[in-house]
Amino acid sequence: MTNTSSRPWQGTLLAILNIIGLVMLGLLMAALLMISAGGSFMSQFAEGAVPAFFGTIGLFFLVPLAAIFVLGIFVTKGLFSGQRWTVIVMLVFTALGLLSALGSMRYSIAPLVINGLMLWAEVMCYKHPFYQK
Repeated sequence: MTNTSSRPWQGTLLAILNIIGLVMLGLLMAALLMISAGGSFMSQFAEGAVPAFFGTIGLFFLVPLAAIFVLGIFVTKGLFSGQRWTVIVMLVFTALGLLSALGSMRYSIAPLVINGLMLWAEVMCYKHPFYQK
């Protein structure tokens, strides 16, 4: 008999991995913001298109990453609270990551193994009664 009020350890592990990913994404976004601000700052002193290009490309990547960051916050919160849609979203993104890892398997097998283990953990969460709400 399973206790439906307890979160499976796989869900906790996935949420912790999401938190680590959010921290790394936040650092990347901060770096992109500094590059774009630095590009705008450098364009005051340097002539040419290169400084303006840095400012534009930083903001170009910052907007979609911010949307992914917000989605990651909601998914992590949902994993801790037992919402089923978060597991489905994770399954979709991990399946895409697994397909990407299959394409780059000749370089390294580590992403394939990590995505495979994450997919297994997500399937276990999908079946668990805690995520049946």
